[in-house]
Amino acid sequence: MTGENRGRGRPRKTESTYADTRNDLIRSGLELLTQNGFLATGVDAIVKNANVPKGSFYYYFKSKEDYAVNDG
Repeated sequence: MTGENRGRGRPRKTESTYADTRNDLIRSGLELLTQNGFLATGVDAIVKNANVPKGSFYYYFKSKEDYAVNDG
């Protein structure tokens, strides 16, 4: 081994992919919240619609309530 980067594992997120994932969650939620309302829209539906793992939602937002405040 020479200490060079062999590219193992998942690539690190760049600022643009961070923003893209967050924006995907916001767009997805805005669509669902507009259609169904806040109480009828769960985090599971938002992440499924955005095709993002549920854990990622909580990486970007503390809770659904925090998400709704930051959404606009």
